[in-house]
Amino acid sequence: MNRHRISGRPVAASVRLALVVPGSGPVKEQAEREGLDRIFRDAGFSWREPGCSMHLAMNDDRYGLLPVALGDAAIGYLFRKAEQVPGYCLHVDLQQQTISDDDGWRQEFAISAFTKTCLLEGWDDIGLTLAHSVEIKAFEQRRFAQRPWLKSAIRM
Repeated sequence: MNRHRISGRPVAASVRLALVVPGSGPVKEQAEREGLDRIFRDAGFSWREPGCSMHLAMNDDRYGLLPVALGDAAIGYLFRKAEQVPGYCLHVDLQQQTISDDDGWRQEFAISAFTKTCLLEGWDDIGLTLAHSVEIKAFEQRRFAQRPWLKSAIRM
């Protein structure tokens, strides 16, 4: 994308991908009527269909997906291997935070400790809450002891 310009200013060379996902069909139609799609496309953006894909992209770990950032050399290697080797297989080791293949290629990746724990434990939002059920129960008991009138107002 580094050859493109937005509002007369060059797009940084570090930008590899830029996309626009309209929030709904009517928003997309209005933007296209106003020519906004052409402006974004001319600047190198990918003009996508409306939907929730950005929600997924911003919350991938909450859906059990493992977001991994790899450099250009690693991505190039993976694409070449996938094209050249039928049934090419990668091994992802979340515990060790590595991706490897049967030919000895190995790449480490970074992930937050919180995301790693949630993925390893299989916790979604409910599972994470349930993992703290003892602390939650203790909090509720303290709260009702300090404010006894709440107990009659809340069905438990």
